[in-house]
Amino acid sequence: MRMYGSLARSGKVKAQTPRVPKTSEASTKYSTNKFRSKESDRGVSVTFEKYNTAKGWEKLEFIEAKKQESIIRRRTNDQWYHRSTDTNHKKWHRNHPKDGFYQSRQVVDNL
Repeated sequence: MRMYGSLARSGKVKAQTPRVPKTSEASTKYSTNKFRSKESDRGVSVTFEKYNTAKGWEKLEFIEAKKQESIIRRRTNDQWYHRSTDTNHKKWHRNHPKDGFYQSRQVVDNL
């Protein structure tokens, strides 16, 4: 049964449940597995054999190029965002009438 609105739990049960410290280092709730998990040697799991070929080297270069491209794209997007949200220039030119687009305004005292 699906509940909507204020009847939904919205994480309250988990938030209000008191935390009990773990009594063992078991990773699962009942510490039993249908298939026993096997851990390989650290040296076996970290291998660079797939990058020792010409194709693997090209793949590494491609990954690095993509990283650099995303960094540059993120940097330019940030610059564009900050440039477009900078609205203080009007106030600055209003206070410095010789330097901006408000310089054509003239004050006429006698009409």
